[in-house]
Formats: sequence, structure tokens, C-alpha cells
Amino acid sequence: MVRFGILRNEVIDKAKEKREKADRLLSHMSNQVQYGIKRRLRRSRTPQKLVEVKEPSEDSEPDLEQLLSQKQQEERRQRKQLKKSVAKFDKWMANYLEREGLKPPKPPAPGSPDSPEADAPRRIRRRPSTAPAMRRPS
Repeated sequence: MVRFGILRNEVIDKAKEKREKADRLLSHMSNQVQYGIKRRLRRSRTPQKLVEVKEPSEDSEPDLEQLLSQKQQEERRQRKQLKKSVAKFDKWMANYLEREGLKPPKPPAPGSPDSPEADAPRRIRRRPSTAPAMRRPS
């Protein structure tokens, strides 16, 4: 029981030290954000309490165009990231199937319900007529 109590106290002390270290680091970061401090704070100069970062005022809201462009950039970045991850998965799957001696599935035929073109609007094409061309009397 005594050993258990000693170990428990050690764990509590380590957790307390970790919390204090995290508080110091957060205080340092918040000071840098708030005051633009570029030099490192010495441990003796670190504030004891966390410094809260001020919220931007309501008057300084970004305009609608900025928000829209930021949203579009974020969507583009997400699409690009998704394409990369899908390409990586496809490459991995092809390698896996090759190692197993299997063939990768063929892409769906155009016009089939599984093809990506099925969701796209269709163009109506005219077939060339097989009837002989009629000439207008001149």
C-alpha cells in the first residue's frame, strides 16, 4: 500500500509539472500573439496566469468578397487534397491487386448507369440520314 501511495504521488506531481509547462507555453504564445514579442521569455519572467487574446471588434468584420474568396480557396484546396488521396488509394489498390495476381476492375462503359456521365446532362445528336440528299430545283 505504501508503494502504491508513493507511485500515486509521483504521477500526480508529474501531471502537475506537465500542466504548469503547458500553461507557460500557452502564456508565451498568447504574449507573442497579443504583443508581438519575438524574443524568448526567460522562465523567471513568464507570467503566472494565462493572458487572454482579445477578440476582434465587430466593426472590423471582413467583407463578403473576402469571405467568399477564402471559402472558394478552401474548397479548391479540399478538392485537390481529395483528388490526391483518391489517386494514392487507386495506386495502392492497383499494386495490391497486382501482388495478389488479380486484375483491377474496368471502368464502367459510357452510357451505363454506373458511369459518371449518367449524372451529366445528355446531348442529343442527330444521326446522319441515310436517305439520298434531295436537291432543290433551281
